[in-house]
Amino acid sequence: MSNSFCIIPWLQAATKPNGDIRVCCLMTSDSSGGAIRKPNGDAYNFSKDTIDEAKNGDFAKEIRLSMLNGQKHKACQVCWNKEEVGVASKRQTSNRWYNWFNLEKAKQLTAEDGSTTAEPVYWDLRFGNLCNLKCVMCHPASSSQWYEDYILVEGGNSYYDNGKKITLDRNKKGRLVATNGTYDWHESDDFWNHMESKIPYLKQVYLVGGEPLMIEKHYGFLQKIIDAGRANEVTLEYDTNLTAVQPRVLELWKNFKLVWIRGSIDDYSKQNDYIRFPSKWSQIEKSIDKIKKADIKTRWDISTTWQLYNVYTIHNLWKHFDDKCSTRILNTPRHLEIKILPKHVKEKAIKILKNYQTTCKDPNKVNPYIAYLEKHMDFVDEEKLKYFAEFTTKLDNSRNVSFQNTFPELYEDLKEYFV
Repeated sequence: MSNSFCIIPWLQAATKPNGDIRVCCLMTSDSSGGAIRKPNGDAYNFSKDTIDEAKNGDFAKEIRLSMLNGQKHKACQVCWNKEEVGVASKRQTSNRWYNWFNLEKAKQLTAEDGSTTAEPVYWDLRFGNLCNLKCVMCHPASSSQWYEDYILVEGGNSYYDNGKKITLDRNKKGRLVATNGTYDWHESDDFWNHMESKIPYLKQVYLVGGEPLMIEKHYGFLQKIIDAGRANEVTLEYDTNLTAVQPRVLELWKNFKLVWIRGSIDDYSKQNDYIRFPSKWSQIEKSIDKIKKADIKTRWDISTTWQLYNVYTIHNLWKHFDDKCSTRILNTPRHLEIKILPKHVKEKAIKILKNYQTTCKDPNKVNPYIAYLEKHMDFVDEEKLKYFAEFTTKLDNSRNVSFQNTFPELYEDLKEYFV
Protein backbone atom coordinates (compact mmCIF):
# COMPACT_ATOMS: atom_id res chain seq x y z
CA MET A 1 0.00 0.00 0.00
CA SER A 2 1.27 3.46 -0.91
CA ASN A 3 2.35 5.62 2.03
CA SER A 4 0.25 8.49 0.65
CA PHE A 5 -2.90 6.66 -0.50
CA CYS A 6 -6.11 6.83 1.52
CA ILE A 7 -9.52 5.39 0.69
CA ILE A 8 -11.41 8.33 2.18
CA PRO A 9 -11.47 10.68 -0.87
CA TRP A 10 -13.06 7.86 -2.87
CA LEU A 11 -15.31 6.00 -0.44
CA GLN A 12 -16.41 8.54 2.17
CA ALA A 13 -19.04 11.27 2.19
CA ALA A 14 -18.62 13.66 5.09
CA THR A 15 -20.37 16.71 6.46
CA LYS A 16 -19.52 19.45 8.89
CA PRO A 17 -22.12 20.28 11.58
CA ASN A 18 -23.42 23.15 9.41
CA GLY A 19 -24.05 20.77 6.49
CA ASP A 20 -21.00 21.73 4.40
CA ILE A 21 -19.69 18.72 2.48
CA ARG A 22 -16.04 17.97 3.13
CA VAL A 23 -13.46 15.39 2.16
CA CYS A 24 -12.45 14.33 5.68
CA CYS A 25 -13.23 15.35 9.26
CA LEU A 26 -9.51 15.76 10.08
CA MET A 27 -8.89 18.43 7.47
CA THR A 28 -8.96 21.33 9.92
CA SER A 29 -5.61 22.95 9.16
CA ASP A 30 -7.17 25.90 7.32
CA SER A 31 -10.38 27.93 7.37
CA SER A 32 -12.03 25.65 4.81
CA GLY A 33 -11.83 22.70 7.19
CA GLY A 34 -11.72 20.35 4.22
CA ALA A 35 -14.92 21.76 2.67
CA ILE A 36 -15.43 21.16 -1.05
CA ARG A 37 -16.24 24.43 -2.79
CA LYS A 38 -18.03 25.40 -5.97
CA PRO A 39 -16.39 27.62 -8.61
CA ASN A 40 -18.06 30.66 -6.98
CA GLY A 41 -16.39 29.89 -3.65
CA ASP A 42 -19.48 28.64 -1.80
CA ALA A 43 -19.19 25.28 -0.07
CA TYR A 44 -21.33 22.42 -1.28
CA ASN A 45 -23.94 21.88 1.45
CA PHE A 46 -26.24 18.92 2.02
CA SER A 47 -29.21 21.23 2.55
CA LYS A 48 -29.24 21.91 -1.19
CA ASP A 49 -26.48 19.87 -2.87
CA THR A 50 -25.78 16.15 -3.33
CA ILE A 51 -22.67 14.06 -2.90
CA ASP A 52 -22.84 13.28 -6.62
CA GLU A 53 -22.16 16.96 -7.27
CA ALA A 54 -19.67 17.55 -4.49
CA LYS A 55 -17.48 14.46 -4.79
CA ASN A 56 -15.99 15.77 -8.02
CA GLY A 57 -15.47 19.32 -6.86
CA ASP A 58 -12.01 20.79 -7.50
CA PHE A 59 -10.67 20.24 -3.99
CA ALA A 60 -11.72 16.58 -3.89
CA LYS A 61 -10.13 15.98 -7.29
CA GLU A 62 -6.93 17.70 -6.18
CA ILE A 63 -6.66 15.43 -3.12
CA ARG A 64 -7.17 12.28 -5.19
CA LEU A 65 -4.57 13.24 -7.80
CA SER A 66 -1.97 14.02 -5.15
CA MET A 67 -2.49 10.59 -3.60
CA LEU A 68 -2.35 8.78 -6.93
CA ASN A 69 0.92 10.59 -7.66
CA GLY A 70 2.45 9.52 -4.34
CA GLN A 71 2.30 13.01 -2.83
CA LYS A 72 1.31 13.87 0.73
CA HIS A 73 -1.20 16.70 0.46
CA LYS A 74 -0.85 19.42 3.11
CA ALA A 75 -4.57 19.21 3.95
CA CYS A 76 -3.90 15.72 5.35
CA GLN A 77 -1.23 16.94 7.76
CA VAL A 78 -2.97 15.52 10.84
CA CYS A 79 -2.40 12.00 9.54
CA TRP A 80 1.13 12.66 8.35
CA ASN A 81 2.06 14.05 11.79
CA LYS A 82 0.73 10.98 13.57
CA GLU A 83 2.47 8.57 11.24
CA GLU A 84 5.80 10.35 11.68
CA VAL A 85 5.77 9.55 15.41
CA GLY A 86 4.48 6.02 14.97
CA VAL A 87 0.85 6.64 15.97
CA ALA A 88 -1.84 4.97 13.86
CA SER A 89 -3.59 7.56 11.69
CA LYS A 90 -7.14 7.69 10.34
CA ARG A 91 -5.65 7.05 6.89
CA GLN A 92 -4.04 3.81 8.05
CA THR A 93 -7.02 2.52 10.02
CA SER A 94 -9.43 3.39 7.19
CA ASN A 95 -7.25 1.56 4.67
CA ARG A 96 -7.26 -1.53 6.89
CA TRP A 97 -11.03 -1.31 7.46
CA TYR A 98 -11.68 -1.13 3.71
CA ASN A 99 -8.80 -3.27 2.50
CA TRP A 100 -10.82 -4.45 -0.51
CA PHE A 101 -10.30 -1.01 -2.06
CA ASN A 102 -6.70 -0.31 -2.94
CA LEU A 103 -4.54 2.00 -5.04
CA GLU A 104 -5.08 0.00 -8.22
CA LYS A 105 -8.88 0.11 -7.88
CA ALA A 106 -8.69 3.83 -7.19
CA LYS A 107 -6.75 4.34 -10.42
CA GLN A 108 -9.31 2.37 -12.37
CA LEU A 109 -12.16 4.55 -11.03
CA THR A 110 -10.43 7.91 -11.41
CA ALA A 111 -10.26 10.07 -14.51
CA GLU A 112 -7.25 12.16 -15.52
CA ASP A 113 -8.72 15.26 -13.86
CA GLY A 114 -9.21 13.44 -10.52
CA SER A 115 -12.97 12.89 -10.82
CA THR A 116 -14.27 9.48 -9.80
CA THR A 117 -17.22 7.19 -10.39
CA ALA A 118 -16.75 5.50 -7.00
CA GLU A 119 -19.84 5.53 -4.78
CA PRO A 120 -19.44 6.47 -1.11
CA VAL A 121 -19.89 3.50 1.20
CA TYR A 122 -19.03 5.33 4.43
CA TRP A 123 -21.10 8.37 5.44
CA ASP A 124 -19.85 10.71 8.18
CA LEU A 125 -22.97 12.71 9.16
CA ARG A 126 -22.71 15.46 11.77
CA PHE A 127 -26.22 16.56 12.55
CA GLY A 128 -25.81 20.21 13.40
CA ASN A 129 -25.72 21.45 16.98
CA LEU A 130 -29.03 20.17 18.39
CA CYS A 131 -28.14 18.82 21.82
CA ASN A 132 -29.58 18.33 25.31
CA LEU A 133 -26.32 19.06 27.16
CA LYS A 134 -24.09 22.10 27.52
CA CYS A 135 -20.70 20.68 28.45
CA VAL A 136 -18.27 23.14 30.03
CA MET A 137 -15.76 22.78 27.19
CA CYS A 138 -18.35 23.10 24.42
CA HIS A 139 -19.44 25.97 22.15
CA PRO A 140 -22.66 27.13 20.41
CA ALA A 141 -21.43 25.65 17.12
CA SER A 142 -21.61 22.20 18.72
CA SER A 143 -24.51 22.58 21.16
CA SER A 144 -27.67 24.64 20.84
CA GLN A 145 -27.93 24.53 24.63
CA TRP A 146 -24.86 26.78 24.83
CA TYR A 147 -26.55 29.89 23.39
CA GLU A 148 -27.58 31.41 26.73
CA ASP A 149 -24.30 30.53 28.44
CA TYR A 150 -22.27 31.92 25.57
CA ILE A 151 -23.89 35.33 25.99
CA LEU A 152 -23.40 35.02 29.75
CA VAL A 153 -19.66 34.36 29.60
CA GLU A 154 -18.75 36.28 26.43
CA GLY A 155 -21.17 39.20 26.58
CA GLY A 156 -21.85 39.38 22.83
CA ASN A 157 -24.67 37.91 20.75
CA SER A 158 -22.58 36.43 17.94
CA TYR A 159 -19.83 33.88 17.37
CA TYR A 160 -17.85 32.46 14.48
CA ASP A 161 -18.27 28.99 13.05
CA ASN A 162 -15.64 28.05 10.44
CA GLY A 163 -15.09 31.69 9.59
CA LYS A 164 -18.80 32.56 9.33
CA LYS A 165 -20.33 35.01 11.80
CA ILE A 166 -23.42 33.49 13.45
CA THR A 167 -25.85 35.87 15.18
CA LEU A 168 -28.01 34.86 18.15
CA ASP A 169 -31.44 36.42 18.54
CA ARG A 170 -34.63 35.62 20.40
CA ASN A 171 -37.60 34.13 18.55
CA LYS A 172 -41.26 34.83 19.33
CA LYS A 173 -41.14 32.35 22.21
CA GLY A 174 -38.20 34.19 23.76
CA ARG A 175 -35.68 31.43 22.99
CA LEU A 176 -32.28 32.21 21.55
CA VAL A 177 -31.75 30.88 18.03
CA ALA A 178 -28.96 31.14 15.48
CA THR A 179 -30.70 33.41 13.00
CA ASN A 180 -28.26 32.83 10.15
CA GLY A 181 -26.98 29.36 10.98
CA THR A 182 -27.54 26.27 8.84
CA TYR A 183 -27.64 23.73 11.67
CA ASP A 184 -31.03 22.33 10.60
CA TRP A 185 -29.78 21.12 7.20
CA HIS A 186 -30.73 17.55 8.20
CA GLU A 187 -34.41 18.54 8.10
CA SER A 188 -34.21 18.66 4.29
CA ASP A 189 -36.39 16.00 2.65
CA ASP A 190 -34.20 16.25 -0.45
CA PHE A 191 -31.19 15.15 1.61
CA TRP A 192 -32.90 12.07 3.02
CA ASN A 193 -34.36 11.15 -0.37
CA HIS A 194 -30.86 11.30 -1.82
CA MET A 195 -29.53 9.22 1.09
CA GLU A 196 -32.19 6.62 0.35
CA SER A 197 -30.86 6.33 -3.20
CA LYS A 198 -27.43 5.45 -1.75
CA ILE A 199 -28.65 2.62 0.49
CA PRO A 200 -27.53 -0.09 -2.00
CA TYR A 201 -23.91 1.04 -1.55
CA LEU A 202 -23.86 1.59 2.23
CA LYS A 203 -21.43 -0.24 4.46
CA GLN A 204 -20.98 2.18 7.34
CA VAL A 205 -22.77 5.28 8.69
CA TYR A 206 -21.15 7.47 11.34
CA LEU A 207 -23.73 9.57 13.21
CA VAL A 208 -22.65 12.55 15.28
CA GLY A 209 -24.26 15.70 16.69
CA GLY A 210 -24.93 17.70 18.74
CA GLU A 211 -26.64 14.57 20.01
CA PRO A 212 -27.50 12.27 17.08
CA LEU A 213 -30.18 10.35 18.97
CA MET A 214 -32.24 13.57 19.04
CA ILE A 215 -32.43 13.71 15.22
CA GLU A 216 -35.92 12.45 14.45
CA LYS A 217 -35.51 11.86 10.71
CA HIS A 218 -32.57 9.52 11.14
CA TYR A 219 -34.89 6.91 12.72
CA GLY A 220 -36.91 6.78 9.53
CA PHE A 221 -33.72 6.35 7.53
CA LEU A 222 -32.65 3.40 9.69
CA GLN A 223 -36.02 1.80 8.98
CA LYS A 224 -35.53 2.31 5.25
CA ILE A 225 -32.15 0.52 5.42
CA ILE A 226 -33.92 -2.36 7.20
CA ASP A 227 -36.78 -2.40 4.66
CA ALA A 228 -34.24 -2.52 1.82
CA GLY A 229 -32.76 -5.70 3.31
CA ARG A 230 -29.34 -4.06 3.81
CA ALA A 231 -29.15 -3.65 7.59
CA ASN A 232 -27.23 -6.88 8.16
CA GLU A 233 -24.46 -5.48 5.93
CA VAL A 234 -24.30 -2.01 7.50
CA THR A 235 -22.33 -0.86 10.54
CA LEU A 236 -23.69 2.11 12.50
CA GLU A 237 -21.35 4.32 14.51
CA TYR A 238 -22.60 6.80 17.10
CA ASP A 239 -20.95 9.50 19.16
CA THR A 240 -23.59 9.82 21.88
CA ASN A 241 -23.84 11.21 25.40
CA LEU A 242 -26.06 8.22 26.31
CA THR A 243 -28.80 10.37 27.81
CA ALA A 244 -31.38 10.01 25.03
CA VAL A 245 -31.50 6.24 24.37
CA GLN A 246 -35.11 5.37 23.50
CA PRO A 247 -36.69 1.87 23.31
CA ARG A 248 -37.41 2.32 19.59
CA VAL A 249 -33.74 2.78 18.72
CA LEU A 250 -32.87 -0.46 20.51
CA GLU A 251 -35.39 -2.29 18.32
CA LEU A 252 -33.96 -0.73 15.17
CA TRP A 253 -30.36 -1.48 16.16
CA LYS A 254 -31.10 -5.19 16.53
CA ASN A 255 -31.23 -5.48 12.73
CA PHE A 256 -27.78 -4.07 11.95
CA LYS A 257 -24.48 -5.83 11.35
CA LEU A 258 -22.84 -3.87 14.16
CA VAL A 259 -23.61 -0.84 16.30
CA TRP A 260 -20.41 0.88 17.34
CA ILE A 261 -21.14 3.12 20.31
CA ARG A 262 -18.72 5.79 21.46
CA GLY A 263 -20.04 7.03 24.76
CA SER A 264 -19.08 10.67 25.33
CA ILE A 265 -18.25 10.71 29.04
CA ASP A 266 -15.63 12.95 30.67
CA ASP A 267 -15.36 11.90 34.30
CA TYR A 268 -16.89 9.58 36.87
CA SER A 269 -20.20 10.16 38.66
CA LYS A 270 -20.86 13.70 39.94
CA GLN A 271 -17.71 15.06 38.26
CA ASN A 272 -19.10 13.98 34.89
CA ASP A 273 -22.45 15.56 35.72
CA TYR A 274 -20.63 18.85 36.33
CA ILE A 275 -18.50 18.75 33.16
CA ARG A 276 -21.31 17.45 30.92
CA PHE A 277 -24.09 19.48 32.52
CA PRO A 278 -26.96 18.64 33.07
CA SER A 279 -26.33 14.92 32.49
CA LYS A 280 -27.03 12.46 35.32
CA TRP A 281 -24.67 9.58 35.99
CA SER A 282 -27.54 7.30 37.01
CA GLN A 283 -29.21 7.88 33.63
CA ILE A 284 -26.00 7.08 31.75
CA GLU A 285 -25.57 3.84 33.67
CA LYS A 286 -29.17 2.84 32.93
CA SER A 287 -28.66 3.51 29.22
CA ILE A 288 -25.51 1.41 29.10
CA ASP A 289 -27.27 -1.40 30.93
CA LYS A 290 -30.29 -1.29 28.57
CA ILE A 291 -28.08 -1.49 25.48
CA LYS A 292 -25.98 -4.33 26.88
CA LYS A 293 -29.08 -6.34 27.77
CA ALA A 294 -30.66 -5.88 24.34
CA ASP A 295 -30.03 -8.33 21.52
CA ILE A 296 -27.69 -5.98 19.67
CA LYS A 297 -24.27 -6.69 18.18
CA THR A 298 -22.24 -3.86 19.70
CA ARG A 299 -18.74 -2.52 19.93
CA TRP A 300 -18.04 -0.08 22.76
CA ASP A 301 -15.68 2.84 23.23
CA ILE A 302 -15.76 5.46 25.96
CA SER A 303 -14.61 8.69 24.40
CA THR A 304 -13.33 11.25 26.89
CA THR A 305 -11.43 14.52 26.93
CA TRP A 306 -8.62 15.22 29.38
CA GLN A 307 -8.86 18.85 30.39
CA LEU A 308 -8.35 21.24 33.28
CA TYR A 309 -11.43 20.19 35.26
CA ASN A 310 -10.62 16.46 35.33
CA VAL A 311 -6.83 16.72 35.55
CA TYR A 312 -6.91 15.10 39.03
CA THR A 313 -9.86 12.76 38.54
CA ILE A 314 -9.75 11.27 35.02
CA HIS A 315 -8.29 8.02 36.39
CA ASN A 316 -11.56 7.32 38.23
CA LEU A 317 -13.32 7.06 34.87
CA TRP A 318 -10.56 4.89 33.43
CA LYS A 319 -10.83 2.56 36.41
CA HIS A 320 -14.63 2.36 36.20
CA PHE A 321 -14.48 1.29 32.56
CA ASP A 322 -11.60 -1.10 33.10
CA ASP A 323 -9.04 1.05 31.24
CA LYS A 324 -11.09 0.89 28.01
CA CYS A 325 -11.42 4.63 27.48
CA SER A 326 -10.14 6.52 24.46
CA THR A 327 -8.87 9.82 25.86
CA ARG A 328 -7.83 12.84 23.83
CA ILE A 329 -6.01 15.85 25.25
CA LEU A 330 -8.03 19.05 24.94
CA ASN A 331 -6.40 22.02 23.18
CA THR A 332 -9.40 24.30 22.82
CA PRO A 333 -10.86 26.31 24.46
CA ARG A 334 -7.50 27.58 25.68
CA HIS A 335 -8.65 28.41 29.21
CA LEU A 336 -9.35 24.69 29.78
CA GLU A 337 -6.00 23.42 28.50
CA ILE A 338 -4.07 21.46 31.11
CA LYS A 339 -0.80 23.03 30.03
CA ILE A 340 -1.83 26.44 31.44
CA LEU A 341 -1.83 25.04 35.00
CA PRO A 342 0.86 26.05 37.51
CA LYS A 343 3.76 23.71 38.18
CA HIS A 344 2.59 22.46 41.58
CA VAL A 345 -0.73 21.29 40.06
CA LYS A 346 1.04 19.44 37.25
CA GLU A 347 3.37 17.79 39.75
CA LYS A 348 0.41 16.57 41.81
CA ALA A 349 -1.37 15.34 38.66
CA ILE A 350 1.72 13.31 37.72
CA LYS A 351 1.81 11.81 41.21
CA ILE A 352 -1.87 10.81 40.93
CA LEU A 353 -1.32 9.23 37.50
CA LYS A 354 1.80 7.34 38.58
CA ASN A 355 -0.05 5.99 41.60
CA TYR A 356 -2.85 4.84 39.29
CA GLN A 357 -0.27 3.17 37.03
CA THR A 358 0.64 0.75 39.82
CA THR A 359 -2.84 -0.77 39.82
CA CYS A 360 -4.19 -0.41 36.26
CA LYS A 361 -4.24 -3.15 33.62
CA ASP A 362 -2.21 -1.28 31.02
CA PRO A 363 0.33 1.06 32.64
CA ASN A 364 1.71 2.11 29.25
CA LYS A 365 -1.56 3.82 28.34
CA VAL A 366 -0.94 6.36 31.13
CA ASN A 367 2.52 7.35 29.86
CA PRO A 368 1.39 9.88 27.18
CA TYR A 369 -0.48 11.92 29.79
CA ILE A 370 2.46 11.95 32.18
CA ALA A 371 4.73 12.92 29.28
CA TYR A 372 2.37 15.77 28.33
CA LEU A 373 2.50 17.19 31.86
CA GLU A 374 6.28 16.87 31.98
CA LYS A 375 6.67 18.54 28.59
CA HIS A 376 4.69 21.61 29.72
CA MET A 377 5.90 21.58 33.34
CA ASP A 378 7.42 25.07 33.27
CA PHE A 379 4.68 26.69 31.21
CA VAL A 380 1.91 28.61 32.95
CA ASP A 381 -0.62 31.15 31.68
CA GLU A 382 -1.77 33.40 34.50
CA GLU A 383 -4.21 35.34 32.33
CA LYS A 384 -5.93 32.18 31.08
CA LEU A 385 -6.14 30.87 34.66
CA LYS A 386 -7.81 34.08 35.80
CA TYR A 387 -10.26 33.77 32.92
CA PHE A 388 -10.86 30.12 33.86
CA ALA A 389 -11.85 31.22 37.36
CA GLU A 390 -14.18 33.94 36.04
CA PHE A 391 -15.67 31.55 33.48
CA THR A 392 -16.23 28.86 36.12
CA THR A 393 -17.80 31.27 38.60
CA LYS A 394 -20.26 32.60 36.01
CA LEU A 395 -21.33 29.11 34.95
CA ASP A 396 -21.62 27.91 38.57
CA ASN A 397 -23.90 30.81 39.45
CA SER A 398 -26.03 30.31 36.36
CA ARG A 399 -26.30 26.51 36.68
CA ASN A 400 -26.53 26.36 40.49
CA VAL A 401 -23.54 24.02 40.72
CA SER A 402 -20.24 24.31 42.58
CA PHE A 403 -16.73 23.73 41.25
CA GLN A 404 -15.45 24.00 44.82
CA ASN A 405 -17.71 21.20 46.08
CA THR A 406 -17.36 18.99 43.00
CA PHE A 407 -13.57 19.22 42.60
CA PRO A 408 -12.46 20.22 46.13
CA GLU A 409 -8.80 19.23 45.78
CA LEU A 410 -8.31 21.07 42.50
CA TYR A 411 -10.17 24.11 43.82
CA GLU A 412 -7.89 24.23 46.85
CA ASP A 413 -4.84 24.26 44.59
CA LEU A 414 -6.30 26.99 42.36
CA LYS A 415 -8.29 29.09 44.84
CA GLU A 416 -5.89 32.04 44.52
CA TYR A 417 -7.37 32.67 41.07
CA PHE A 418 -10.92 32.75 42.43
CA VAL A 419 -10.32 35.80 44.65
